[in-house]
Amino acid sequence: HGLDWQRDKWNWFEKKIFYAVSKFAVMQNDNLVVVSEKLANDIAKYYRRSATVIRPGMPKLGKATHKTRMKRQVTTKSYILYLGRITREKNIHLLVDCFKQLQKLTNKYQLVIAGARPNTNSYYEFLQKKSERNKNIIWFGHASRQQKSWLHRNAILTTSLSSLEGLSLSLLESISIGKYS
Repeated sequence: HGLDWQRDKWNWFEKKIFYAVSKFAVMQNDNLVVVSEKLANDIAKYYRRSATVIRPGMPKLGKATHKTRMKRQVTTKSYILYLGRITREKNIHLLVDCFKQLQKLTNKYQLVIAGARPNTNSYYEFLQKKSERNKNIIWFGHASRQQKSWLHRNAILTTSLSSLEGLSLSLLESISIGKYS
């Protein structure tokens, strides 16, 4: 779903290895299939090859019942949802900054950030400090399939600010239950 050699989590040597392996893979294939226009454009830019875009399908999330257990308290306030990996290239720090700006205009929303903690804690700790003392930022943690369904169905907005992904699976999940406009 992205050019892995661009991810911040790799050191310079690992990035060089990923780049070399991906370039070899791209150059050895006659037909390339990618999941987004952004990735097709990146392939053209970095490798001078064309790629066909085929977007992935998404099975519908099941219905969440009133018995769906929520690990964290999400109030009845309207909320904005981020659901995905907690990594720097997902730009959650920008989302937190934007949410703080929104709170200067209105205090009627929550920001729910759902996703498993990363293996490396430095970015997660940075985000925790950035959002501390803000009772309207909810750190949900890992979400089960039913919890994902409940979170998507009740959110007013699902966000994706990834700098590397062209197509977010979380947005596809949201669309699969009819949450789009």
